[in-house]
Amino acid sequence: MTSSYGLKYSIKKKPGYMSNFWRRRIPAILVPAFIANITGVLIGALKGNEISLLLFLNINNWVKVLLLYYFSFWIIYHVLIKYVKEGRWQDVLMCAVVLICSLVDRLTSFKITSIWIVEPLGFAYGIIAANHEEQIKEWFAERWGIKSITLMVLSGVLGIAYLKLKPIAFWGDYCLKIFLGIVITSFIFIVLSKVRAGNSINGFLGNISYEVYLMHGAAFGLIAMVGNLNSGVYICGAIFLTIALSFLLNMMCRRILNR
Repeated sequence: MTSSYGLKYSIKKKPGYMSNFWRRRIPAILVPAFIANITGVLIGALKGNEISLLLFLNINNWVKVLLLYYFSFWIIYHVLIKYVKEGRWQDVLMCAVVLICSLVDRLTSFKITSIWIVEPLGFAYGIIAANHEEQIKEWFAERWGIKSITLMVLSGVLGIAYLKLKPIAFWGDYCLKIFLGIVITSFIFIVLSKVRAGNSINGFLGNISYEVYLMHGAAFGLIAMVGNLNSGVYICGAIFLTIALSFLLNMMCRRILNR
């Protein structure tokens, strides 16, 4: 959601943004992904796993999904407008691509987005949010307290309902999960529209959030090599090591990308 929001926002605010699209996006996505992947492969080797050249090139599946949607975005907002006048159809088509991928994943055995079926829908939500930012802010501002409490209660009710109904094919494990995600996300944003949550710790974690996602698996693998740890020590160790490795990866990538 944040990725697509940023892309759509940049198109609206920065003339010529798409002309340098890949030069801006590819290094920022792939440099951390490949370094994290190499780290994971080497940690696997320490655990006795076999190593092959393909393992070094096989980046995280979620990164592949993100690149797929970035490629779709580039085609729709940069290539097709050379033949068709730009307009709202681009947003509709981009959201349709995301929804179709999700439905194909859910209804067939062909997996476009790997194990993620509902989560990538956030790419469509970001497009919608960027287009209707002012209307959303105005809606949040009106009767803020009542809407916040309502969304909080609704999030809890839907969360319990999902735990009970997720064995129901499509309507429970897919449609209800989508609705639950939208309501929880709306609750978070309406609260943050009035309550300031920013601080130095949040800022630090926000700056390394991509690296945290890429490195948490490697960190868990390293901690698991220590031996029999109780759950509390394992969790604390995994969190600390994930943040430490992510910070180092972020510093390394910043220097590479700056060059």
